[in-house]
Parts: sequence; structure tokens; C-alpha cells
Amino acid sequence: MFSTQAPLHPSRRKFYQDTASVFRVAHGKQASLETATGTICPSSDAKAIVACYTSFLQQYTDRIKHEDQRNSVEIASFTHIHAIWSLFEILAFCDAASYGHQLIQWLNHVDLRSLLMYDGQGIFNAAQPTAHADFWAYATMCTVRGRLDIVSQLFHVASQRPGGQEDRVLLQEAALVVGAHTQHGWAASLTRCEHKIAQTHARDALTPRILAILRICQGDNTALQAHAPQALDRIVAAIHYKQHHDTSTVQSLQDIYRVAQAAISQDPIGNHSDPLVAMLTGDIYTTIEKCARMDPWLAAHWMDMLDRVPLPATSNQQYHHITHKKRTMDTRSFFLIKYAKHLTTTAGHWMDALDYLVVCGIDGRDQINTVLQTLPMDLAWNAVHFCERNGLFDQRKQLCKNMAARLETTKQHDDAIQLYYRAGDYHTIDTLCGSLFRMYVADRSLPALENAAKLDHKGRVAQCYFCFYTMHHCHERGDITAAAKHFWKMMNMEDDAAVTEFMPIVLLEGMIFLETAPVTPDAQMIDNVSRKLDHATRASNTRGLALLQQYQLTTCDTANEPMSLQNVKKHLQDIYAVLIPTLPSSISIHSQ
Repeated sequence: MFSTQAPLHPSRRKFYQDTASVFRVAHGKQASLETATGTICPSSDAKAIVACYTSFLQQYTDRIKHEDQRNSVEIASFTHIHAIWSLFEILAFCDAASYGHQLIQWLNHVDLRSLLMYDGQGIFNAAQPTAHADFWAYATMCTVRGRLDIVSQLFHVASQRPGGQEDRVLLQEAALVVGAHTQHGWAASLTRCEHKIAQTHARDALTPRILAILRICQGDNTALQAHAPQALDRIVAAIHYKQHHDTSTVQSLQDIYRVAQAAISQDPIGNHSDPLVAMLTGDIYTTIEKCARMDPWLAAHWMDMLDRVPLPATSNQQYHHITHKKRTMDTRSFFLIKYAKHLTTTAGHWMDALDYLVVCGIDGRDQINTVLQTLPMDLAWNAVHFCERNGLFDQRKQLCKNMAARLETTKQHDDAIQLYYRAGDYHTIDTLCGSLFRMYVADRSLPALENAAKLDHKGRVAQCYFCFYTMHHCHERGDITAAAKHFWKMMNMEDDAAVTEFMPIVLLEGMIFLETAPVTPDAQMIDNVSRKLDHATRASNTRGLALLQQYQLTTCDTANEPMSLQNVKKHLQDIYAVLIPTLPSSISIHSQ
């Protein structure tokens, strides 16, 4: 069920709104959008659309870190979401030759803390750096993260400090070979240095540590397993170094999956709960499963983009969703609908939710009906326009009728009539106008119907009421001639049983236009008045005559007593007799 709950943090709400605009552009529901990454339009490719999402994610993550530093749960959640999304962007659009470089940069961006947790400055400034408690842990982490410039400097500085001659020589050799990582033939240099150190410095206490770093530089999985406890670190380092040494080893996503799987092959099965690891190993099913437990924004937009830029999977596992109508729903629609439901609980995102649902086929249409039934009243016209833009004419008709009925209960008659008119429900408009006629008789009030009065009404009662309504407003403005024209317009309307009930009131209030004659009637108009007076005052018009009696009892003229029904009859006859010499003297008014 769609319901309203406590609103989200304002920054998250803005993030939802910003990315909803991107979604609308991507699906042709909005012409264009200016973003930090440039202008996008419906013809923009998937890469440009994904980049816009990434930009808004980065902006939101930076904003909450700055504005709400104590909200550690929100910061951690969206930092992780940003990491997942930006990893997808690399895998989907990165040039194959730079996978390793892009991934190591990405990891250092999304998890800089793993490097900053060490006191690098303190290690460099130590009297004997290699004796510092964190020297080797820091050197190893910098190696795993591809920061070989730091490792080379660290070894060089350590070789200049007091220590054994053999240690200095060993550190100098390691500094030279690590520092040559940008040079051609570095892989061969690493292998030669490794063999030399193993042979000439076998007994040196530093040798195992340095050899481990050199082996990590070669993408050795055993060394990574031993010195990089985090699976994500091992995977990215293996891809980075293997491609650095031989670009032919990583040329496609399938190669990435293969290298990643090998990097964690010694881990316990099912020990990886991180969707980042799952995505890098090609386990798209598990990635979806993990993302589904996070903010619903992620799974919805990721599935939507995967529909355009699918990532190859290493298994045939698929999500299957069965609707309440026993129908199978595709994964993309499932998560978009789930997100749309989430939007309606965030106080004010109803229209955004509809934009997500409308691209979900028949399942989305079912949910649209649910949303429209519970839509806040102030969004009625927005929803009507939404239905029209998307060809949902049956939904528009039902929405208009439902919203109009709700507006009618709160006496918002102008909007209600417009919505009934939009739905083509002219019968209900007639019924409502009849009620407004009776309301006028009871309290002499005419509700403001400025917009509804402009419509081309089809029903007889509505036509009569809005002429009556306009006649009054013209008279109040002092435009007697215009008021008289609307009176005569009512007299010229075809006779209709539904209107006869209200004709005694129309005739009585129109007496002034006969007395003052601002508009001179012709013979046909006089004949029409004669006929309507005859029909209106017949005893069979019980409801009309009862309404006339009520009208007389609720007169607003406190200076004079209300006219009796017989006096009303006589007054009408006297006025109309001037215009209609042949007016039958036998007309009588039935008293109720």
C-alpha cells in the first residue's frame, strides 16, 4: 500500500528529485537537463546518463559529509552506494586497456581511509623507519593500492638512516626497482631483483618483507592472500598489476572476472557479503541481492541502466518475481516499482513515483491506479496532465471522477466541476448544478465558479445554472444589459423536465428584466416566456413549486414580508401580461 511516513532528510529528498529528472530525460519524459557533467537529452547515450547519476551521487555524499557529519549511518550508506555505482560505470564504459589503472584509482577514491589510517609522516621521520611499528604494514598497503611512488620513497629514506650495511643495500635495491614501475620492462626487472635478493640477502631479516612486496607488484595471488586481508584489495591489486605487466591478460570483463575469482579462490565459499566483490567476480545475481537490501534508489536505477548496458554474468541465476496476479515480473520493473513505493513514503514525491511506474509496462500500470487513488488533492491537476501525456485516458477519466468527488465533499465546486468535465461526466455536473440551485434557494449564495463557468457545458441543468450564475454576476457588476441577455438566453433554451424544477426561481428573479426591459424581447422570446411560465407553475411541478415556497421563506429582504405564493403568481402574471396579452388567467400555483 502506498502511504505517507516521516519525511527523509532534505538533502536525500533533493537527491531523489535531481535523479528523477535524469530518469525522465533518459526515458523521453523530459526534453533536457543541465548538469555538472553537461547537458543530457533523450538521445544521450547510456554513458552520459550514468555519468549524471554518478555526479549527483557524489554531490549528495559530499553534502551530507559537510552538513551532517554526525549522521554516520547515512554517510556510510551512500558512500557505499556511490562506490557500487562508480564501479559499475568503470566496468560498463572503461576502455579495456585501462581497467587496472581505473580500478586502482577508483578504490583509492572510495576507500582513502585505508591509506590515511597510518601515520605516514611519522614513519618517514622516524630515526629508524624500518623499526617503526607500522612501517611494513604501511609499505604493504601502499603497494596493494598501487602507490609505488610512496613505497620507493619510503625504502630510499629508510636506506639513508642508521642501520646495517646489508639492510641499506637491500633497501636501496628495492627502492630502485619499485621506483622503476613506469619504465618499460619493469616486470623483468622485478623478477631479476627478486632472484638477486633471495640469493644474496637470504639471511637478512628484511628479505621476506621486501620479497612479499615485490611479489605483490607482480600480482602474485599467494602474496596478496598473505598480506592483503580485504578481498576487494586483493582483486583490484591483482587486476592492476597483471594488466600493468601484460595488457593481454585483462582485455575484457570476462578477464576481470577470471582474475578476480583467482584472487579470492582461497577464501571460504560464500564469505563475501560485499556487492563490490560480487560485481568484480561477475556474480551479478549476488550483487543484485546485496543491493536490494540497501537504499531502493540503487537497485532501481542500476537495473534500469543494466537494461541498456548489460554486464555479462558468470552464472545463469536470475531473479523471478511473481505478482499478486500470478504474473512473472521482470527484475527491472520489480525494483523500479519498489522504488516508486518508497518515493510515496517520503512526503511529496508522488509525481516522481508515477514517472517511474509508467515505464514498467502492465505491472507499472496496475500500481499507477493504486497511486492515483490515494494522491493528495493538491496534485490532482498534475496527475491529470501526467495521464494525458502518457496516453492513460481510462486512468485519467477515473482519476478525474474520484478527485472531483473528493473535492465536492469539501465544497471545492469550481475544481470539482472542471474535473467532472474533463472526465466527460456531464450527468454528475447536472446533478451538482441542481444541488447548487437548491443551495442558492436556501442561503442566497453562489459559490465562486469562475473557471467552471467558462466551460461549454452539455447538460441542460448545467447550461441553465451557469446562465443563472452569470446573470447574477453581471447584475452585481452593474451590467444590466448583459444580465438581461443571459436571462433571455435561459428563456430561449429548449424545454427540459430536469430544468423545470428550477424555472420558477429563474422566472421570479428575472422579473426585474421584464420590469426595466434593458433588452426588448421579440415575439418568439415572449412566446417562450409564456410557455415556460405555464410549465413552471403547473401543479405537476411539485418540486419546483416547493423550491419556490422555500425561496419565499428565505428571502433576504428584511424590510418587507415575503410574498405569498399567490402573490408571487399574481405578480408574475401582472408583469408577463404586459408582454403576453394572451396569457391564460387560469394559471395557478400549487401550494405545498
